[in-house]
Amino acid sequence: MSTTNEKLAAEQVLHGYAEVLNKADIALISSFYAFDGLFMPDGFKTLSKKDLDAVSGKFLKDGNFKINYDINNVNV
Repeated sequence: MSTTNEKLAAEQVLHGYAEVLNKADIALISSFYAFDGLFMPDGFKTLSKKDLDAVSGKFLKDGNFKINYDINNVNV
């Protein structure tokens, strides 16, 4: 994969992550985390990937996330 393609892929992952949070798509959220990754929303309990798989979509819907990224630079 070229560096340009790797940068585009990284940007797509970031935008995809924001999209699943904003849609409260609990079925997809954990797919963005490594086995030891942590979800650390400000003001909420830290959740492991295993915890994310176990929580209901209510947690994300209640969070009412409105995430948007402006990506300034990606270094590969």
